[in-house]
Amino acid sequence: MVIPFNKYHGTGNDFIIIDNRACIFNLSEPAVIKKICDRRLGIGADGLIVIGQSVYGDFRVTYYNSDGHLTSLRVEQELRHLPLPQYYPVILSANCR
Repeated sequence: MVIPFNKYHGTGNDFIIIDNRACIFNLSEPAVIKKICDRRLGIGADGLIVIGQSVYGDFRVTYYNSDGHLTSLRVEQELRHLPLPQYYPVILSANCR
């Protein structure tokens, strides 16, 4: 399976961002996320950010650590320096959990 992604870095960390608003990919399994974030066998990153559907806003941002576990994301600190002009204004106003 081919999964389109973007990879960004900021504040000393790097992230893989996958737009899954169409709910095409099942990215909720920790083993899958761990493989994607593996620096030797996967893409390699400190975490995975999945953009998905939301009933409360334009989209929902879900953040996983590189070990595959769901965690919180401080959007203002982690993403403010990333070149995300198409996402940035919406991320700050979206329902981020």
